[in-house]
Amino acid sequence: MKNNKGSVILIVLITVALISVLATMILATTSISYKIKTISESNNTIFYSCEIALDEIKVGLQAESADCYVSTYMEVLNDNDVTDKVSAFYVGYKRELENRLKDSDFPNSSVYSVENLESYLSEGVLYDSVTKKGIKIAPAKNYSIFRGADGIILRDVDITYYVDDNNSTRIKTDILIKYPPVEFSELTDNPLLMFNSLIANKGISVYNLNNKITGSLYSGNNGNNKESIIISGDSSKASLIISNAYNAVINGDIVIDNQSELYSLGYTNLWARNILMDNSTYLETEGYVNVLNDLWIEKNSDVYMSGNYFGFGSPSSYLTSQYVIDNNITEEDSLDDPRASHTGAILVNGKSVNLDLYNLSYLLLGGSANIGTTVNDSLNLIKMGESIG
Repeated sequence: MKNNKGSVILIVLITVALISVLATMILATTSISYKIKTISESNNTIFYSCEIALDEIKVGLQAESADCYVSTYMEVLNDNDVTDKVSAFYVGYKRELENRLKDSDFPNSSVYSVENLESYLSEGVLYDSVTKKGIKIAPAKNYSIFRGADGIILRDVDITYYVDDNNSTRIKTDILIKYPPVEFSELTDNPLLMFNSLIANKGISVYNLNNKITGSLYSGNNGNNKESIIISGDSSKASLIISNAYNAVINGDIVIDNQSELYSLGYTNLWARNILMDNSTYLETEGYVNVLNDLWIEKNSDVYMSGNYFGFGSPSSYLTSQYVIDNNITEEDSLDDPRASHTGAILVNGKSVNLDLYNLSYLLLGGSANIGTTVNDSLNLIKMGESIG
């Protein structure tokens, strides 16, 4: 008979060894998977940081294009010697935009200015040689500005975001600035105000009434305050419906107060500095909504949006904005007047708010959410990390 003494201990040791090997393999696999996931998330963060910088450059170029459009249009419109105004517009628009995009060090060549592109970026994102972190835009090559059939093209815009010397991501692309459509009506000899259904230079106030305006309108503020449209109820709620306004230009803030309502319906193209909603108010929009600063929503309010929303403010354009020029604000003054006044954001400031963006075709927010608090009679600006706060 064979002696099997000690075989059980051997089997147990072999089993424990196998379990240990399997456990080590599982731990190693888990560790590798975790590292892969961490690296993947880090790479995604780096890529999106670079992509955000590219989006900011696009927003800056859109603002540049819009400014060229207005200045060229008015120049051609007021030139009675021009017979073909459309052709003259495109000649002037292309020339003006190229001059703005060109590098001033190479005025006679087609090289875009990297410095201009950097000015469109948010403060603090450019590369810092100390931290070795931030955005770098590669120098432009010759003939990097090209007139295409559809628009002006910036060739080989090369952006790199550095986390450190060993980690970075790079996006290299062409940017097309499309030629805008333009029309000059046969009635251009008449001032533009002739095409408005309502001109209210001192502003519009709606109290305890339901009102409807159909067609284009202009609402000023008489230069005395920032409020241009006030909708407020007392004994009963008030409402204002703006319907099919090709241009509804509000030269100031829209204030929806005390359980009141604002409707911007049809193909209305609404322009305003701010839309400020008090408690338990209602806003519904279609068409286009263009807000220089913020949409501010207090508690128990409802917002339903379809069409397009543009919060197009940009800190880089603050000092050259018409608002700053008209109000004689100097660069020193602007340090006290927060640049949040010219950044587009949506702020929810209370509970039980319903913000429905489901039917929006396009949403653009050209800035960060900024919240101002007063400390010792001085404004303390807190910059949030997103455009919807």
